[in-house]
Amino acid sequence: MDSEGVRVVAAPIASAIAAKQMPIIYIITPTYSRPTQIPEMTRLAQTLMHVKNILWIVVEDSTTKSVALMELLGRSDIPYVHLLAPKPKEHRNVLKDGRGVSNRLRALDWIRENCRSVADHQTAGVIYFADDDNTYDIRLFDEIRPTKGVSVFPVGLIEGTGLSAPILNNVTAKVIGWHDPCPGRKFGVDMAGFAISLDLFLSRPNVSMVYKAGFVEDSFLRS
Repeated sequence: MDSEGVRVVAAPIASAIAAKQMPIIYIITPTYSRPTQIPEMTRLAQTLMHVKNILWIVVEDSTTKSVALMELLGRSDIPYVHLLAPKPKEHRNVLKDGRGVSNRLRALDWIRENCRSVADHQTAGVIYFADDDNTYDIRLFDEIRPTKGVSVFPVGLIEGTGLSAPILNNVTAKVIGWHDPCPGRKFGVDMAGFAISLDLFLSRPNVSMVYKAGFVEDSFLRS
């Protein structure tokens, strides 16, 4: 563990790379202190315990690590990285700036610093943003894992429309629009509604996201 609050359980990842197994899914989860944090993180951990070949990157919006969260991660038997990324003071208006941006940016920086592309002889990988207050069917991860470039998929229980989803051409299966509650976005997806290949991410060194509620996902995919 270092001064940034990083703890890595690396052995399962190293063995996966050596064995040239299935692509690794890098699951990024922003989290922050609140009464439901540990129950919701427990639910997510118990889902991820059933998913093979993942690295769970958990990033707290805090300057100090939660002892309860450290204990949860330690007993989960999931390969993980535990980071800290306090939100900048100028971006603490959740309604205006959104939530979890500093956390996700910190996780993406960690991936840039620690992961290599397939061309550099690392096992293929996929990046997915899994917020701690969502519920995930483990079949989703089988859909995410083969991602080449960017994959998109529907997300339920969205405020306003009930569903966020890509609209496909029935013949070509290409995305032609979005069922989206937030007008004005080029990519009308929820944060849980897309995955990106590690190779594509590493090939775009300027990829980022903005502190703007409703446009965090769109800004990331546009960049």
